[in-house]
Amino acid sequence: MKNTVKITDNLHYVGVNNHFLPKFENLFPLPEGVSFNSFILLDEKTVLFDTVDASATTQFIDNVVSVLDGRPLDYLVIHHMEPDHGANVETIIKMYPDVKIVGAKYTFEFLEQFFSDAYRDNYHLIKDGDELVVGKNTLQFHAAFLVHWPEVFVTYIKEQKVLLSSDAFGSFGSIKGDPFSDVTPINLSEIRRYFANILAKFRRNVSTLLKKIEKLDIEILLPLHGLLHRDKETIDMLIEKYHVWAKFDVEEPGVIIAFVSMYGNTANAASLLATKLGLAGVKNIRLYDLNSVDFSYIIGDVYRFSNLVLLAPNYNVTLHLTAQHFLTELEYHGFTKRNYSLIANSTWGGRALPFMEETFAKFRDVKLVGEPFTILTKLKEDTTTNLDNLAKEIVKSLE
Repeated sequence: MKNTVKITDNLHYVGVNNHFLPKFENLFPLPEGVSFNSFILLDEKTVLFDTVDASATTQFIDNVVSVLDGRPLDYLVIHHMEPDHGANVETIIKMYPDVKIVGAKYTFEFLEQFFSDAYRDNYHLIKDGDELVVGKNTLQFHAAFLVHWPEVFVTYIKEQKVLLSSDAFGSFGSIKGDPFSDVTPINLSEIRRYFANILAKFRRNVSTLLKKIEKLDIEILLPLHGLLHRDKETIDMLIEKYHVWAKFDVEEPGVIIAFVSMYGNTANAASLLATKLGLAGVKNIRLYDLNSVDFSYIIGDVYRFSNLVLLAPNYNVTLHLTAQHFLTELEYHGFTKRNYSLIANSTWGGRALPFMEETFAKFRDVKLVGEPFTILTKLKEDTTTNLDNLAKEIVKSLE
């Protein structure tokens, strides 16, 4: 049974939602599921933009067949060959053996790795800036190298002012109801979490793409995941957010308190610090137990807020392994342009505080707020005073 939506007179949504997929790339939690977006343009030639994940094949094929309504498929545009979008490429080719497959050089290399080299006669190679006229509509292709795979490009339908943006501007979360964000409210936190964990490793490439599309008049924005956008204010807001995130600029003042606690003492210190900051007027405070909250949520907030406080204990003469893992995440993301504060907890020996200090010393353009200190097992008068002083310094740093 088809489940499609008309976007314009001749552009149709044929994507599919998976409301139950537990993790994206078997890594990032999906409490609200995820959508796999795909589109068909009906002109003198028919064009399918991307396929969907293998978990959604049956509904996707029903949608495609319904919208084509007996017409052949002339072109299959593959913006991104990753299996959440490319899993059904071979299925489509077998259904429509004369289809021309539109892709970049690496698109076809990856296609042959996933499937075979049996479809080379179908290849239609495009380069940055190429155009393809399919009737009344012209498809304009713009390379988006490493946003977030090497073969990625985006398509601008000139006459309709539609940008099919591949993974850029996507979001976690399935579509529940109307697919447009002017009807169904967007979840900016999930858009940010998607950017931070999927695209941000290649922030410079995102900035390059933003420079390319700033010359385009975009009235409809169609990412491969999440809601679709046709409201100018929303489109402008998303582009502006991408500029901020791509530069790792601070989105707004706020404090993330991330902690590891083995027996509750470090957690108590983290909670007390949050209380002190709140009583001092700080509005944006996030308190995260690193052993309970998936890092993808914390990294999303790292891209949002100005300050990070890390509290962690010694463990077998070094820093607790969960905290080490979190520091590895920060290194992976090129943590920068943020204020940070450090608190260790120790009962005997260990290098927890030096380990944290040495790691943060590697980051560029970061600022230490307050003096790092070590709690000896649990807060007492001297370390509570240190916590008071740290809270005051953090408040000053937010001004």
